Amino acid sequence: MTQATPQTPQVRATIQTCDFDESPREWDNIGTIVAFHRDFDPDYMHQKSPENLEDFADLLVSESSKDIEDFEEKLLAMYPENYDEERQEFYFPENREAFDNFESFFADMFEDFFVLVPVFLYDHSGYSISTGSFSCRWDSGQLGYIYAPKNHPDFEGKTTEEISKALEEEIETLDQYLTGDVWHGAVETLVPGKPACECCGRGQDPDEWEVVDSCGRFYGKESVIEYLTRDCGISEEVAEKAWDERF
Repeated sequence: MTQATPQTPQVRATIQTCDFDESPREWDNIGTIVAFHRDFDPDYMHQKSPENLEDFADLLVSESSKDIEDFEEKLLAMYPENYDEERQEFYFPENREAFDNFESFFADMFEDFFVLVPVFLYDHSGYSISTGSFSCRWDSGQLGYIYAPKNHPDFEGKTTEEISKALEEEIETLDQYLTGDVWHGAVETLVPGKPACECCGRGQDPDEWEVVDSCGRFYGKESVIEYLTRDCGISEEVAEKAWDERF
């Protein structure tokens, strides 16, 4: 907890972990997450879970105006070695090179309809996700993608880079949820206690801190600090000290 400063001797701020069960993927998100990682629990993200890259391609075809025959013809032309004539279907080896090639294929095939951003998972004593790869080669790898249609009403007049940024922010928020980077801020004022009886010295009540403003579900340091300083009028110094002493 943060002690009052000389300028505000009767006020202090606190920041503590905010625990709640609602995943940000239950909100009205624009992006859709698809995951192929066999060990990742999809309930964390409420995402679509095609079994492999080909199923993901089929999903995108179904959500765009691409003609399925044109899609299959282009797929055959680009990946003839991955076509099983006996089964009359495509398959894709589960290796990094195939993943990279297919990502490039997606970009060419669906660039008029979707923005796709790769999503990576770090799985070690908990989950962390990012749109950039992690340094650990043993406990991390590509989880899948987050994607959104370019014709979404919220993207009118937006560039591909701006849409990608919006999708990256959704992944950042989900990572904050998964890693416990969600906070509750409070402002308290000191209420003087009852003084002791002058005759017998009894009956004294201690001073108490009383909550005058509080709010939770702030994702990341910046948002909870902004709440304390902008909405509650707490100084930057007091707010930063509350962050340093968060619990």
